[in-house]
Amino acid sequence: MAEWLKSIQNSSYLSHFTEKKGSLTGELRWNGILISVEIDISPDVEEMQLNISVAEELLSAATLWKSRLDEHLLRSLLGQTWIESEGAQLAPDELLSKVKLLEVVIEEGEFSFWHSDGGLYYGHSIVVHGNIVDGIKMVMAPV
Repeated sequence: MAEWLKSIQNSSYLSHFTEKKGSLTGELRWNGILISVEIDISPDVEEMQLNISVAEELLSAATLWKSRLDEHLLRSLLGQTWIESEGAQLAPDELLSKVKLLEVVIEEGEFSFWHSDGGLYYGHSIVVHGNIVDGIKMVMAPV
């Protein structure tokens, strides 16, 4: 049995995940909301272990990572005008209430948090990229 598979089976977060199209996938509660998590299955054992450890860190320190996500979303998006607000700017709490986390994808030791835009960008996704070592590196949103 692959060492990474033992890590999954012994994980309090990932043990219910299933293999699907080259990924381990599952749903779980993250800071009170149900999200999907997808972990790329790498043929490289070290990379696969890294992917699992990234998932474990994001899930075990969910409150900390949510705070970091919110901070970067606000820094990147606050102060813009939005289509649905007819040119008005949103307050921080309004912006965060519209942007909803849907999925976390982990591959090659990097993470991507996929969010719905709450109608701010005509239904396009907002994606936050980074890794555990460097933290959040980029917020991608259509502008």
